[in-house]
Amino acid sequence: MNPATARRRVKAVPESLAPAPEAVSVPTPPSTDGVTSYRWVWYLLSVFIPFAGILVALFLYDQESWNVRKIGRDCLLITFVVWIFMPILTFLAILLVVAVAMAGVVSNAISPTD
Repeated sequence: MNPATARRRVKAVPESLAPAPEAVSVPTPPSTDGVTSYRWVWYLLSVFIPFAGILVALFLYDQESWNVRKIGRDCLLITFVVWIFMPILTFLAILLVVAVAMAGVVSNAISPTD
């Protein structure tokens, strides 16, 4: 064995001679702030008062925290789905029912010729 190989070899140190491991800090859970702890209030506000939901969403989406931005995005999505998408979908469903009813009225009005 040449000296270069001998220097690269590491000998196992007995546990009694090994240095004590350093203290490892345990990460603490993030503190809950007022915004994330009231997330369901923001969601309900978005459902029942659309303009307030949009304002809250825009305010929260401008924050630095990723969790707060996520709540703002969800508020904006809830407001869009409940106050824009659902009324349009309901209007189209009512329009379809009226079209089918009118088709029935028109088909009964036209007498078949034999």
